[in-house]
Amino acid sequence: MIEFVKEIAYYWRVVKGKPDFYIVPQNGERILEYTIDGSYLRTIFGIGVEDIWYNGLTPNPPEEINERMKYLDIIRNTSKLVFSVEYIDDESRYSGENKKRIDDYLKKLLQRVIARSDRELDELNIIEGIQPSSVKFNFR
Repeated sequence: MIEFVKEIAYYWRVVKGKPDFYIVPQNGERILEYTIDGSYLRTIFGIGVEDIWYNGLTPNPPEEINERMKYLDIIRNTSKLVFSVEYIDDESRYSGENKKRIDDYLKKLLQRVIARSDRELDELNIIEGIQPSSVKFNFR
């Protein structure tokens, strides 16, 4: 898999002349165990990870979180981006157990300095009770 990722990067960056082509694998952070020379880490732009703190609505065991975090910290500490996705919203709005999960996730996310980044800027994700429900833009 490491060689495959490096080949994709080489093809797009060198052969196709797109030096800024980003490689952002989804999950699979443990692959770092198999890259002795650090070339995989140099090849990727960042990583997207799912279910760090929760498996759906259920909190993950601390040992599982810590195991994954050691790899994510390696990635983050080399100034690579780490995109976190959790499926914790049960669509019951920002109240009760849903609010507790969302608040817990945000707290843990900010403690780890893993931030959400949406460079497309093509949508607004509103969390009621945290962000305003209506946003007005003035472009003049």
